[in-house]
Amino acid sequence: MVREREGRTELVKTATIPVGGTLTTTFRYRLAGATLAYDGPQVVETVPPTRAVGVDPNLREVRVTFDRDMRDRSWSWVQVDADKYPKTTGDPSYVDARTCVMPVKLKPGTEYVVWINKGQYSSFADAQGKPAKAYELRFTTAAR
Repeated sequence: MVREREGRTELVKTATIPVGGTLTTTFRYRLAGATLAYDGPQVVETVPPTRAVGVDPNLREVRVTFDRDMRDRSWSWVQVDADKYPKTTGDPSYVDARTCVMPVKLKPGTEYVVWINKGQYSSFADAQGKPAKAYELRFTTAAR
């Protein structure tokens, strides 16, 4: 199985071993090939930076910048946990061809998680319609 996690592509194999049994696994991989490469748009910067701690709770917008021009008026800021998603104060918009902003109101001492595309929600796409690679933006605000 292949899955995306924290901006990485992981190969996962699950096996059940009976009591007293054994398991032998052989791995074969090729780093030079394009098998796992993603040719769609990718996040190159976020504000705040992902995994940031002590983010100013007065920050009024979350930003994402991609490595190429994106389709205007098309985005998927994805919520997976209502308690960790920032309160929005307006509609998202693009400030230029590669950077989208979402107006927010943050609380002090709070961890936030926002996905840029995830699963069926993949409206962040380049000008040709290729969806952006899913990206988890996670940060924690300062406690004041």
